[in-house]
Amino acid sequence: LCSLYTDIGTLFDQRKIYDSANKYQQQAYDLAVAIKDEQMIIDCLSNIGVTYKHEGKTKEALANFKKVLLVFQQQQTEPDRYAAAYNNIGATYAQEGNKTLAVEAFNKSLAYASASQNPYIQMENYNNLSDLFGETADFKNQAFYLKKYYSIKDSLFSADKKKQ
Repeated sequence: LCSLYTDIGTLFDQRKIYDSANKYQQQAYDLAVAIKDEQMIIDCLSNIGVTYKHEGKTKEALANFKKVLLVFQQQQTEPDRYAAAYNNIGATYAQEGNKTLAVEAFNKSLAYASASQNPYIQMENYNNLSDLFGETADFKNQAFYLKKYYSIKDSLFSADKKKQ
């Protein structure tokens, strides 16, 4: 039932019907807490945070992402989960216009993504950093991170081609 509520909430989020998205995400979270499903609790908090981010409610989004980090600290959490959380935090700070904290969070995400050898999260971070520096007219850094993004993207594409 948690997964169903989460999926419905995500669909509403994608359609920008945020009040319904929040309603279903919260129902999923409440149920996950009731059944003490730690993994689902983390997923729900992340999804709630993403919906708040999409709404432009950065303060609420960051609060949820930071709750995720607290849960991670209480568990033996894999580095790629931390990488995804810090990427969300960085993207939210970037949306808020806080370049310093955004770069700090993206760098933490990159460190965790590197530790877990997750090229997809690394690629996402480089794309986000490129966007951030482009928005602030720092074209040198924008190009630097865009090159890193395409380097990983091209290597993944080449690896997929070799498998075929």
